[in-house]
Amino acid sequence: DDHYSNQLTVPFSLDRSKSEFSFLARLILRFDFRTITMFLYSWGFFMATLPLIFLRIFTSNDDNYIKYMCNLSRRRYIRKVIFRLFLLSHQDKLFYPIIILPFYSVIGPWFLAFLVSDYVGIVFAWGQFIDGTFLPVGFTFVFAAIFMLIFHLPFMIGLSIIVYLRYVEIEKNNQNGNEHSDNSPRTRRINSKRIFKKMYFYALICVILTASQFFTVFIFYTSYGFLAFITNFYVWSCVVYLLLVKFALNLDGHDFKPMENKTTYQPCSQTRTNNINDEQN
Repeated sequence: DDHYSNQLTVPFSLDRSKSEFSFLARLILRFDFRTITMFLYSWGFFMATLPLIFLRIFTSNDDNYIKYMCNLSRRRYIRKVIFRLFLLSHQDKLFYPIIILPFYSVIGPWFLAFLVSDYVGIVFAWGQFIDGTFLPVGFTFVFAAIFMLIFHLPFMIGLSIIVYLRYVEIEKNNQNGNEHSDNSPRTRRINSKRIFKKMYFYALICVILTASQFFTVFIFYTSYGFLAFITNFYVWSCVVYLLLVKFALNLDGHDFKPMENKTTYQPCSQTRTNNINDEQN
């Protein structure tokens, strides 16, 4: 009966001639899956840590450095990204958690699970331990690469935008002298309506990213069980992300050192124009 039959065709040669495969097929066959995932994860790790650490160490959170970071690049997009990361790197309550998470993903366990019957295994990004035996598994880097490239990096960029918008909102209110007045909430809603909407829009984006990461954990639940779900790095890092969004939205003037000196906020383009005019004069 054809319904129960199956045919498998295998090419072979009697004269030792070799079949010719396409370039794409040969390229795929030469790929090392573990090496590719390690490269993607490593690239994401360095992108998530080195810029913030560099800005934290080699810059200072004062008015001169803010102007310097605004004028660092002529390209508008690059300038904004650098300036936002600069502000994020000098917020202690945000900087340390956002840096610790990538480092933990390298050295810390990702989850516990019954990988083999009656034996609890500990899974790391670079392998797993089962009953005291280390098994280098390449697929674990897939979890790490997905976390770093799809969740952590976009969240970090979104968080830096929230910090930047919060900085602009506080400084504008500080210029008007309404930061500590009785009617400041109403005045801030009127004068900073656009900034307020953008800030909470990016906060919503960060929450959506966090929720997407949380629902990804159900893959571990269906594959490895409840223990892998409750001990998963994806789960408790979601809690950290939500706290970071809350902290960023609640930043005040005391969190920005230039605010204490009552410096005047100027957009990057305006600061650059003023510097050019000063040079011409």
